[in-house]
Amino acid sequence: MNGLDKFTVMSQEAIQGAHAKAEELRHQSLLPEHLLWVFLSQEENIVNPVLAKIGSDTARIREELDTVLARIPRVEGGGEVFMSSDLRDVFRIARQEAKKLKDDYISTEHLLLGILKGAAGEARQILESNGVDQDAFLKALATVRGSHRITDPE
Repeated sequence: MNGLDKFTVMSQEAIQGAHAKAEELRHQSLLPEHLLWVFLSQEENIVNPVLAKIGSDTARIREELDTVLARIPRVEGGGEVFMSSDLRDVFRIARQEAKKLKDDYISTEHLLLGILKGAAGEARQILESNGVDQDAFLKALATVRGSHRITDPE
């Protein structure tokens, strides 16, 4: 990842929050599951209204994520948290989605699309088992976001 300068403030905060969550849980790898967990915690981002529009139970998604995160082995004695290849894939796809939507910055909805379109493992499975797939997300996003483009980091 070439820095966070092309990410919106909200997505930068989500990435930092995901890193903090991984550290708190003493996980060695930063995973899409950490990022999705943070999305569900951020009241201001567009992910929650889009999931609500789809009719997804965000509390249930969060519970399932908590279960998955609890199963990940903990590293004793701290250490550096490394970005997983699945999360790198999410970022790569998010960049492509931002371009497709003609957005200048990568936002939380692009990152969520990266989870849905990538090999994002259990995060993707949890979303899909709760009725959130690419098509449903894009339709709900169009309704919530309208024709608005992301042209600045705010």
